Amino acid sequence: MRRSDQCDLLVDLTAKLDRLPRYFSVHPGRVILADASLLDGTPVQGSGMGR
Repeated sequence: MRRSDQCDLLVDLTAKLDRLPRYFSVHPGRVILADASLLDGTPVQGSGMGR
C-alpha cells in the first residue's frame, strides 16, 4: 500500500470515528488505536450501545 493510500485510509477512519456516539465527555482527540493487548492494562467501560 502506498503512503498516500495509507494517509487516505487514516483520514477515512478518523472521519468514521468522529461519527460514533460520545460518552463520558470523550472526544475524538482521545481515541487510541491499538491491538487488544492494550485492554490488559487499561480500564475501559463499554457504551450502552455495546461499543
